[in-house]
Amino acid sequence: MSSLVDDNPGTIALRHRLIIAKSLVGNFGQRLITDLKDCVGRTPRAKEKIHQRLGSIATIIHYNNGWSELEGLSGDLLASKSPAQICDLIADLLNKRDVEYQCTLSISGDKGVVVGVLSGVDIYRTPTKRITQLKNTPHISVWFDRHVDCAMVTLTIQASSASQAAHQSSQRINQILNIHNLIANAATFRTTPVVVVESALSEPALIEVTPGKHFGLSVRANATKVTLRRLRAIGPRLNDNLRLSNALESHRLALSAGDPQTAIINLWTALETIAGPAPSGPIGAHVAKTIAPIVAWRRIDKIVGYTAICVHKLLKERGIGIPPHLTHSNSHRVSREDVLEAMTGADNNPTAVAIMGLSDDAQLLRIRIQETYNSFGTADGMRKSLARSNDRIVWQIHRIYRARNLLVHRGEQSHLIWRLLQNAQYYTSLVISRVMHDMAINEGWTIDTALEAEKLRYEHLVRTLARHPDQIMYGDLIVKRCSNPERPVWTKTDTVPS
Repeated sequence: MSSLVDDNPGTIALRHRLIIAKSLVGNFGQRLITDLKDCVGRTPRAKEKIHQRLGSIATIIHYNNGWSELEGLSGDLLASKSPAQICDLIADLLNKRDVEYQCTLSISGDKGVVVGVLSGVDIYRTPTKRITQLKNTPHISVWFDRHVDCAMVTLTIQASSASQAAHQSSQRINQILNIHNLIANAATFRTTPVVVVESALSEPALIEVTPGKHFGLSVRANATKVTLRRLRAIGPRLNDNLRLSNALESHRLALSAGDPQTAIINLWTALETIAGPAPSGPIGAHVAKTIAPIVAWRRIDKIVGYTAICVHKLLKERGIGIPPHLTHSNSHRVSREDVLEAMTGADNNPTAVAIMGLSDDAQLLRIRIQETYNSFGTADGMRKSLARSNDRIVWQIHRIYRARNLLVHRGEQSHLIWRLLQNAQYYTSLVISRVMHDMAINEGWTIDTALEAEKLRYEHLVRTLARHPDQIMYGDLIVKRCSNPERPVWTKTDTVPS
């Protein structure tokens, strides 16, 4: 609501409607907690509802910058609590009020100048006695030893979470140092990306404040191998393709950014660059229309792949061999094919029974498998799932664009910016990777050819799911490692109502 500042009649009406909706809903988080407590201890059917409520609550806590506190709810801690006590712990995180945090930061540069500049705004060097006390914690002692050449300063911050306090303190220091950097015409001072945060209610903790902490993709194990393969295929064309080179450069700048503002601007620049100029209409709508189908098409492969990884991890933890019905799997991996066969097969098909049997006491995995089966069990269910996914991606791309515009045109930072980084980096990485993949296997293709091919692939899949589901092949849904891409997912008897 804080962004609805225009005085035109439409904005005023929307503001009033939001106030009305907020009054009717009341404290939504508290309603979720009440509902969660009501579900605990009920029949097994309530487990799915519990999972949904926990997801909604986690989203709100993450939205309020409480991710470090969520990570602190370890399995060992929760194992010693009753369900009611766990609900109370979660409620405390959800309803947490502002408390006073002490945030210690290290700043690279001449110590004397740093201390002199900051003393002008009543920020002073961390006392030696306090550093000695903090170093009693082993991992924090290591952090201090690594930054022995830096200036240490401590700020008092009022915040609802340690994560929020860490970001606010880092932002406050950078605001001051950036004035000096401007006047000096040099990036003389920089804060390090980790803050020591403590309060009267919590032990000292190290909290990372870089955008990379919030990105959605992990470091890829086979990056060198894939890079060499891509360079052999499209390397000679990079010099003649500045659009691709500039998109890659914007992505690199985002990965190395030290603050969310720089990261979100460069990620949007990468998306807009790869999408190309809008033929007509707003650029945001053009980027969303271009990017969303590519990401949505990969959704099935991603979900099936993630489920396969989780099942394989469960087998390894329990020392169990591959069940006989998983015919395409081996000791090194559970095949996406087997998981897709289970998720799209008839009720109680042997592959699904085998996978569900493994997850009897792994409730979160079991719920994930059941939800996937409910979405992918029929062609119509899969089509609707894809359409919903495409809509959500379009909405999220518009949010990313709005966050970028608030920074560029108003100098304001969206409260959603940290959460949007995860999606923005994932969308950028996935789309550029797909474009390079298509250009690598089709020598005459340009970026626009690849984008059009990806769009047609998505549209073909959605249209075929609606009209001729028996023509959907495994290769239409699984990107790689498919033993028989021409194998039909459903037969005519599967798709014709009885």
